Amino acid sequence: MMAGGGFGNDYYEELQARMRAIVIAVGYSIPPEQLPLLNELVDANEPGVALEMLTEALADSGSQISQADFEDMKLLAEKMGLASAVIDRVRPLAGQ
Repeated sequence: MMAGGGFGNDYYEELQARMRAIVIAVGYSIPPEQLPLLNELVDANEPGVALEMLTEALADSGSQISQADFEDMKLLAEKMGLASAVIDRVRPLAGQ
């Protein structure tokens, strides 16, 4: 059996829902023209790519994000097995 073969639709729907909530929560901090692409990626079941792009856009903007939003992104990245660099780039932006 391939790795990841045991994940059902609920798993992927949860990832999409959590990523969509994060985009809504921090979308005000990135250029508005990037939001449609992020939403398209979430809709296309690519939440990992969307999270990578979102953290890059946030890091580029230098906007502060709440500690809660940072924790949500961190937990989602861990759940998807993304490299720690994805989250480390926004760690300095997280409020205390």
